[in-house]
Amino acid sequence: MRSSSALFLAFVLLAVFLAALPFAESSGRHHHHHHSHLHGRGEGERGGEARSLAAKGAAAAWPCCDNCGGCTKSIPPQCQCMDARPAGCHPACKSCVKSSLSVSPPVYQCMDRIPNLCQRRCTAAAR
Repeated sequence: MRSSSALFLAFVLLAVFLAALPFAESSGRHHHHHHSHLHGRGEGERGGEARSLAAKGAAAAWPCCDNCGGCTKSIPPQCQCMDARPAGCHPACKSCVKSSLSVSPPVYQCMDRIPNLCQRRCTAAAR
């Protein structure tokens, strides 16, 4: 029992640290979501064809975002998308991470900051 308590405490501390990173990067811009549940796979590392998007329609529409995670105050703004997809990241994504909370199927998120990323949705808005 003591081992699981120590593991839980370590996870909580890691989550708090990772949750604070977007606030430091964005110069005070408010974020609605945090990516503390994501496990980094290394800068620029891609998982091959298994993680790339299979649908050509989705690949042609990239970059797009349904759930914006925040943008810098630069012009143009550099934005990060919080969309997570089981199909994997777009092949053009330089920093794709796998969620440590997803088991089957695994879920991936592109951590790149892309100019004006949050201006175009990937799916039609709900009405």
